[in-house]
Order: sequence, then structure tokens, then C-alpha cells
Amino acid sequence: MNNWNPDHPGDGYGTPHQGTPGGYGTPYQGASDGYVGYGPPPVEYGPPVPLQPHHGTPPQQAGSGSAITALVIACVQLVLCCGVFAIPGIVFGALALGEKYDAEKAARHTRTAWVFNWANIGFVLLAALFVLVVILSDM
Repeated sequence: MNNWNPDHPGDGYGTPHQGTPGGYGTPYQGASDGYVGYGPPPVEYGPPVPLQPHHGTPPQQAGSGSAITALVIACVQLVLCCGVFAIPGIVFGALALGEKYDAEKAARHTRTAWVFNWANIGFVLLAALFVLVVILSDM
């Protein structure tokens, strides 16, 4: 029986080795660099390129606290007072919070949300005053 010889592989199928489990030896038998049949070792590249800062990140919003407050007040007004002007206050408060790149636009949206909040408070106070006048006039 012929043993496989790494210097003379023959037809590629060869005969099994004597005394090895399974009948065949390892594919690295006789290899000194460990890369037999897999090509040369990978090419070493230079050091990694440092990452450049991303210039598209949004800056911190300075007035976002006011926008959050306007949005919360509009939501509370919608739940407690059923105000008609609370819905635009919610919309403009959310728009102000969503505006990340244009601080002037965010400030305009926040200002508009506050205007609608105050208009809603005025509307609720006028409605309460009207109800109070009607109740007192019937007495």
C-alpha cells in the first residue's frame, strides 16, 4: 500500500496512510508555514485611518426646555380644559422639538405654541366668565 507523500501528491486521491485514524493524514502534514493550499499569508496593511468628525450632527438646542414646557402645558390643557387651541399648541410644540437644524425655526414654533397656549387659557377663562354671568343673572 502506498503512503501519501507531500512531495509527490500523485493524482490527488492517493491511498490512505497507514496507522492514522480514519486512514488519511492532515492536510498540513509536512507544511512549515501552516498555509499549504490556502495561499500566502494576508498582506499587512498600514495603521487604521483615524475617523474624521461628522459635521452633520445637530447642535444642542438652547431653547428646547421652553418647547417641552409648551408641549406639556398644551397636553394638560387638552385633557383638563378640552380647549380648541390646545391642539395647535401640541402641534407647534412637537414641531419645535423636532426641528434640529434650524434654531430660528424652532424658536418660531415654540413661540407659536405659547401663543396658542395663552389663547386657550384666555378662551377657557372667557367661557368660565360667561357661565358665571349666566348663572348669576338667573338668580
